[in-house]
Amino acid sequence: MRVKYFLGGLVMLMFLWAPVTDAGSLRFTSKVGFELDETIEIAKSVGPVLVESVEFSKGGTGSGFGQTMLGKFKGDDNDAHAHILVSFECNNPTRDEWEIKFTVEFLDRDGEVIDRARLKKELDNEARILSINHQTLSYVIPLIKKVVIRVEGRED
Repeated sequence: MRVKYFLGGLVMLMFLWAPVTDAGSLRFTSKVGFELDETIEIAKSVGPVLVESVEFSKGGTGSGFGQTMLGKFKGDDNDAHAHILVSFECNNPTRDEWEIKFTVEFLDRDGEVIDRARLKKELDNEARILSINHQTLSYVIPLIKKVVIRVEGRED
């Protein structure tokens, strides 16, 4: 009889504990297909920060001294490089400042990582688009089939 009550109490405790640990999560991982110029819904939270969606697009070649003049001086071939713009739609409805870290891994058809991009930003009572303008080799973009997105957060 005691074993029945113990097991019943244990099962109830598991049901009560699961939502609490999930709601206050400080990280998540999401795997999505790689589609250019398509908004992909994520709808996952890190603390109070909601990452609503992600969009991948071909970015520009960049600008500024570091990416133009210095590149010409070093002999970089602009045709060999391309930019992937990764844009996250994020919302922090609280007044607390949160530091959010994004790690984006680009996978080939076999699931192997062929490139990686990172971003760290702070959000404070705002909704914003956070973007990574990632430079890669031109031939890599057609090889990307899936993307693993890891998001971590902490109150700043």
